[in-house]
Amino acid sequence: MTRPKAPPRKTIPPNEAREAILDTAERLFAERGAKAVSLREINAQAGYSPTALYYHFKTRESLIKGLLARRRPPIMERRAEMLTRLAMNKRPTLKDIIEVMVRPMAVPLIKDPIAGALTLRVLARLHFERDKLTAGSIDEGLKLFLPYLKKALPHQPERVLTQRWLLAAELAVQSLANIANLNIAAMQTKQSPEAIEHFLDALTDFLAGGLAAD
Repeated sequence: MTRPKAPPRKTIPPNEAREAILDTAERLFAERGAKAVSLREINAQAGYSPTALYYHFKTRESLIKGLLARRRPPIMERRAEMLTRLAMNKRPTLKDIIEVMVRPMAVPLIKDPIAGALTLRVLARLHFERDKLTAGSIDEGLKLFLPYLKKALPHQPERVLTQRWLLAAELAVQSLANIANLNIAAMQTKQSPEAIEHFLDALTDFLAGGLAAD
């Protein structure tokens, strides 16, 4: 009995193979989280030979670094711009401060609502899994924003501000990661920028209320 022939392996230029592997990893990580997906599964679903993934990404850590390097720069650039303006603002409001946290995370959504929602789900998974490549961003964010929070809410003890800011950051990440489920119909229409803007305003107001509560 003749065995069926295995499907031919893809012969795609290395750069395209690298991007295809990253695309596959991003989709699987968004669905189930990075810890639940093996490198073998990513390789199989991308359709390359067993050596292809290891040629580009020797370890899971290097693969995650590749994903972050591809997706985070626009977010970080936007945050740096907003932080510069915030530092120049002599009397920033609580909403001004929260927007510097929230709006940069929405950059992928504004550029492409569907693909951006996928990107945010991956970043949220890594955030909540406390991956060592993203865990430090929580402490960094607190150090950046705490001085502004103390000025905006001088009556609140630092302990309370710290606790509430961490809760606000967790909620912001989760809310933006779920925006596709919350607003998928609206975002697929010509009104998608307005739908995203409305969502960001509502989220900012909600977080401001929680931070300022007695």
